[in-house]
Amino acid sequence: MSSLLHKLDELQKEEYNLEISVKEDIESFSEELMEMQLALCKVSEVQRDNRDDQIKCWADSVREMSYDIEDVVDGFLVHSEPASNTGFFMGLMHKMFNLFKRGKTHNPIGHAIRDIKKQVQVAADRRKRFKVDEDVANVAVAITIDPRISAIYKDQKELVGIKEPRNELIKWLSDKDGDVSKQKLKIISIVGFGGLGKTTLAKVVYDKLHNQFHPRAFVSVGRNPDVKSVLKEILRELGYDSSATSLNEKHLIDELHKLLRNKRYFLVIDDIWDSSAWYVIQCAFPVNDCGASVLTTTRILSVADDCCKHCRGYVYKMKPLSDQDSRKLFVNRIFGSQEAGLDVPEEISADILKKCGGLPLAIISTASLLAHNPRSRWDSVRNSLVSMFEGDQDELKQMERILDLSYMHLPHHLKTCLLDIGRYREDYEIEKDTLLREWVAQGFVSRTRMRDAVDVAEDYFYALINMSMIQPWTMEDDEVETCRVHDIMFGHIRSKAAEENFNLVINGPEVVAGEHKRVRRVSICYDGEEDGAILAAIKGSLSHVRSVLLFRGSLVPSFLVLKYVRVLHLQVAACERLDLTGIHGMFLLRFLKVVCSTTGEYVKLPDQIGEL
Repeated sequence: MSSLLHKLDELQKEEYNLEISVKEDIESFSEELMEMQLALCKVSEVQRDNRDDQIKCWADSVREMSYDIEDVVDGFLVHSEPASNTGFFMGLMHKMFNLFKRGKTHNPIGHAIRDIKKQVQVAADRRKRFKVDEDVANVAVAITIDPRISAIYKDQKELVGIKEPRNELIKWLSDKDGDVSKQKLKIISIVGFGGLGKTTLAKVVYDKLHNQFHPRAFVSVGRNPDVKSVLKEILRELGYDSSATSLNEKHLIDELHKLLRNKRYFLVIDDIWDSSAWYVIQCAFPVNDCGASVLTTTRILSVADDCCKHCRGYVYKMKPLSDQDSRKLFVNRIFGSQEAGLDVPEEISADILKKCGGLPLAIISTASLLAHNPRSRWDSVRNSLVSMFEGDQDELKQMERILDLSYMHLPHHLKTCLLDIGRYREDYEIEKDTLLREWVAQGFVSRTRMRDAVDVAEDYFYALINMSMIQPWTMEDDEVETCRVHDIMFGHIRSKAAEENFNLVINGPEVVAGEHKRVRRVSICYDGEEDGAILAAIKGSLSHVRSVLLFRGSLVPSFLVLKYVRVLHLQVAACERLDLTGIHGMFLLRFLKVVCSTTGEYVKLPDQIGEL
């Protein structure tokens, strides 16, 4: 929607010489679209399973409508005639260009704009009729169970691989160098990917140091925190009278200062998402010479740094479990003991654990799933963790909820960029520069008055790293060259992208495009021989595709006839000659990348390539 609104604004500029009435129509329905965009942002803050069916239907239809309107506007902006298409907006577009070719420079877009205005009004009326804004607001304030609560009360006998990180943190917190009475306030921040066990580790350390500090408190902050409630909770944990509920933030901070001023206190502030919330909360912690300590947990690197920067701080980056600890946790979770798991084929368990990547939450969830399924199911999980997110598996709900916290916390523009990464293969090493330019070409990123769009896209890229959503992989001169995505997060991204009809990933001959859904982005990550069957199954849905990522060369010609492609990324193997002269008809193409993986290949480009 953001991309469309920007183009509609461009369309009203003088160089396009539109009639005043047409500009007024564009301005009118642009305002409606802006309101719809705000409503869509609110809808996206609610997990899809919690949305009303009518609201889901409305949001899906508005998204598809915005795609279609953008195709019409793009077609006019480049003054080119598209191939014949079916569908309401595509028919308009074809009619518009036929009129344009006859020299009627005002009527074509005018007719299309008036019809678009009618469609936008229909969508606006449905929004009011379905009470979208009211229903979303009601769902958003509904109380949900904290998915991390079980980590706080986990039996320590069940924990694996916790001893080493626990001892490292305890050593730092219990540093006896010099006189204890002269030790300043220490702050440690545990940071890492969702599901690594940050809360569990913090609770183990808290319990172990229980007798060395007084007073003590363990509180959680969470997304969209109410700082006043957090301060009240700290006071309650410290045994303060419940009458504190009537105090404002300043008075609550004053009361905490009185309680903690000359004490060797120990506080765990769990699950911090926002530095601004931390800056207020930390005001309640007096700096004294009694050896007080604060332990925080967060998924966000910049928040961890902010927690520690004003005190003698230390950022502890959570590490995945070792191969040995991963297998121990995996087998214990399925069979209850190491001995009972000896008959599990080593290659199967090794492949599954490799995909879990040492993530305790993933190992536990996967093991629980396999424990309740026949051995025949194990092979499908071994082949692809993406398949774990298909269907309705109770064993995976906890993991999905925890991963979803990170996704839901992302700003809307970063959600779009993250979903786009799902086009790539599992375990694929993605080049940063390629990814940034693909985002720009698809309209996910716009230049600002002061900065180029690619520079803005790079900020988005590092923001996703900061949020622990993607992992830097290769570096050069302190710059990230390539990145990867943890297999578990990758599976979650693919699941989200499928929910929103964001892209279609073809990784087997059984793929079907979906019930009458148009495909806007397609990725073929499949090495089988059934090319004809695949294309036949999805051909009717491909006419509006905007982004194509192919990991094989034989299907290339089939995609060169598409008129709405912005991104064409080809990874070609075993092809002596690649004829790309057909791209001269791709009037919206903004990004082309061809990688030939064997020597002796050559690429034929059209003579008119400079006209693209």
